[in-house]
Amino acid sequence: MISPTEPVSAYLEEHRESLVSDAETLLGYDTSNLPGNTATAATWIASRLEAASVDVERVAVDPEKPNLLPALPDLLAGEPEVTRFEVDSATEMKL
Repeated sequence: MISPTEPVSAYLEEHRESLVSDAETLLGYDTSNLPGNTATAATWIASRLEAASVDVERVAVDPEKPNLLPALPDLLAGEPEVTRFEVDSATEMKL
């Protein structure tokens, strides 16, 4: 019997070099606070997701600190599942 972690372990081993390279690239972006500018890192992540045919919505109150909302397809129904929420204040969110 194959353990549930075997496919993951096999994938990690097979793609180790590219995963390490991607991690190094992402860690190379200066997103330190303050000011915490994450725009270039977010653009790189979005490009990787879009290259994998994942739809990405960008939301930004501050253009230097955008958020990415990737829409992953629901594996059972084949339809994108997205949860929307509204931010009422800096500390409160409504689903």
